[in-house]
Amino acid sequence: MALGEAQALAGEVSPFGIKVTLMEPDAFSTHFGGSSARFAAPLDAYAPLHEAMGDFQGALQSGGDPVSFAAVVLELVDLDEPPLRQFFGPEPLNTMTADYEARMATWRAGQDRAIHANA
Repeated sequence: MALGEAQALAGEVSPFGIKVTLMEPDAFSTHFGGSSARFAAPLDAYAPLHEAMGDFQGALQSGGDPVSFAAVVLELVDLDEPPLRQFFGPEPLNTMTADYEARMATWRAGQDRAIHANA
């Protein structure tokens, strides 16, 4: 679910006392895609993707603890006013900070047009 969808859902269900939190976790230390996975023979055309996925797999092996994550989720559930958006681990906040800074730059660059269009 994207943030816009979470915001819309939160507004729609809040009159019923329902809270919405969009949880954005970093990698977890699991066996996802590891020894339990079965893969087809790789194609050379996808070599860059396979390399990137290998890096991702490395992050999964050294990521956060799923049990700790579950405990924090239970804490969020018990909050009277949980956040609309909750990041877990260091990388999601860094990623979103860069994304929002880029968005702000784009919006600021177009502000003159926006004001002119509203004149």
